[in-house]
Amino acid sequence: LSKAILEKLSCVPNIIVTGSKGKGSVVVMLTTILQTQMNVGMMTSPHLTNFCERFKINGINISDEDFARQVEILLPQFDAIQERLPPDWYLSPIAIQTAVALNYFRKKGTQINVLECGKGARYDDVKNVQHDYAVINSIFLEHTRELGGTLEEIAADKSYVITGGQKAVFVADQMPEVMDVIRKRANHFSVPVKVYGKDFSAEHISFTHSGMNFDVRVEDR
Repeated sequence: LSKAILEKLSCVPNIIVTGSKGKGSVVVMLTTILQTQMNVGMMTSPHLTNFCERFKINGINISDEDFARQVEILLPQFDAIQERLPPDWYLSPIAIQTAVALNYFRKKGTQINVLECGKGARYDDVKNVQHDYAVINSIFLEHTRELGGTLEEIAADKSYVITGGQKAVFVADQMPEVMDVIRKRANHFSVPVKVYGKDFSAEHISFTHSGMNFDVRVEDR
């Protein structure tokens, strides 16, 4: 039910990022690069001091007023879903958060959005957003109670960010067993796999007072 809302609100290209660590950093780097050329929506979690930090356009937080307004606009759709659920079921908070983000981004005319998944992807409503690109950062043993006790099980959960229809999935350097899982799902949906260190890489990485500098190499360019 929430998937239908999220697909309806997915009106511009979207990038979905998952992985075990550094997801937020990848989202910030992608957004920083993209916003040099276009208006970019960004959704991350968790926040540090204010819930509205989770929703940004070109690095600027949504205001408290705009956040409240978006929730009010979408509330009838949320209530309609909740009424159709069994008594002990509930609409996921991340589904509400993602719908608010997409509706706000659409209102403000973003040209592309970058959204971060939570612990996993299989049961995370963020992956239900129609997205042109998927990014999978490094995967290791973490959140084993929720995601599984082996690297393969965790990789299988994260790989659900590949839903079919993506132009490509960009993958960090991974353990062989993790890469096997990712490639199997990508092949199932005929989604091209681009691997860091092979298809693209960063060079001349340095840190300055103004931030991180690096060159990007894509194949032979």
